[in-house]
Amino acid sequence: MLSPSRFIVFVVALALMTSSVSLGGEEVAFAGQVRFSCDLKAAVMQERHGHKFIRTIPNGRFISNEFGASGMEIVVKNSKGEIVGLVTTSGDGSFKVAVEASNFYTLEMEFLNIKYKLTFARSSVGSIAVDLGRLQSESF
Repeated sequence: MLSPSRFIVFVVALALMTSSVSLGGEEVAFAGQVRFSCDLKAAVMQERHGHKFIRTIPNGRFISNEFGASGMEIVVKNSKGEIVGLVTTSGDGSFKVAVEASNFYTLEMEFLNIKYKLTFARSSVGSIAVDLGRLQSESF
């Protein structure tokens, strides 16, 4: 199903939004957005698949449309591998989740049968961006 000519590009943009102290210990709130681009029209993606159009991206002589990856489940694990958070992206691919403080986190996500696992240090949350590659647009 992979094809170099038709594609989807995923970008995961995360930011460490807040850090607060609760009765159980320190909490960290993550917020971000999961996006992808493809060559299908914005109206088709919105009406048939529920993915909100974000922007148009130049792609050589062509253009691609960028969409939010709506309804994507993200599992957050701490440095011990324990699940500390679970969140589903909204229509524009955005999400926010509060979790217990840990030195490292792993995000596990799946979209259109592509599984992705991202591990990062708490201190580097603001600089994370991920490109998962390209897929056929017919996968929709």
